[in-house]
Amino acid sequence: MITNKELISINQDILICIICLSQHGVLIIFHRYEFLRENNACRFLGSLAIADILGGVAAFLETVWNATELSSTFLSNLLCRLMLLFYSLSALGNFYSYLLMTIDRLVYVERPLRYISLVTQKRALLGVIIVWVVNIVQSTSKIKWNLYVVPEYSCNWLNDKLTHRPGVYFSLFELYVVTFFVLAPIYGKIAYTTWMLIKTEPHISNLSPHGQIEQKKKIKQRKMTKTIGITFGIYLICFFFPFIYIGITSQSYNIPYPFGILLLNKTAIFVYRLTLVLNAFIYATTNKMMKTAYHKMFCKHNQIVF
Repeated sequence: MITNKELISINQDILICIICLSQHGVLIIFHRYEFLRENNACRFLGSLAIADILGGVAAFLETVWNATELSSTFLSNLLCRLMLLFYSLSALGNFYSYLLMTIDRLVYVERPLRYISLVTQKRALLGVIIVWVVNIVQSTSKIKWNLYVVPEYSCNWLNDKLTHRPGVYFSLFELYVVTFFVLAPIYGKIAYTTWMLIKTEPHISNLSPHGQIEQKKKIKQRKMTKTIGITFGIYLICFFFPFIYIGITSQSYNIPYPFGILLLNKTAIFVYRLTLVLNAFIYATTNKMMKTAYHKMFCKHNQIVF
């Protein structure tokens, strides 16, 4: 007879497998099809897919750490720190990827005529490289790597004091504050401006042949804005629970939390993993380029037509 705990563990393992497989699928289509790599926004979505894969790896390490009784303090602490490292890389990778995408969409909305000259493929790739270098440096240096000391706290990535050094790096809570109260309003402005442009522009059939070509390019960019907006919205909804949990529990290491707080902890972990899964399906259902790429990869007879 399978217990409830074992059933939850099995479901978590299945979710972790779906995370890794779905996000690897995203990277595969980016690698195989040049028309996706030429789109700067797709480069940023690729960066987000890498962050999601790292989140899946961290979830796997957490499952192993929880299921394994290691007699060696060194090995136990090493596994714990690796889990925290991958969670940090994933969390910061998500934040920096959405930061890049927000800047990209803001430039397109505010400077549409200069967008191509301002956001080139080389600059987009350079931006991705820079944020990942910063991410790796921050994540590796802020974790306490003393592996021979038994920690006085639980190895829980939602414990904000576990990986935060005050005055040096943003804590997870501060990171979410910036996301909710800075990036979210900016992207809301981008979405509103895009909607107003759609309402005021003439129908494509009323334009000249050259105007129709330009209008189709604008439509592609707006659909990408929609895809990023939906992904960002899901991210905000799912990360609201870790945000609230960390805000409540950030003042203590191990206090006897009531049932409601423990339930919030489990909910925060589940929705975090859920958003890692949802991203790949959002790309495939809301963006025609990526949907066509998936069809091309799985159905060889399909042609790429936009």
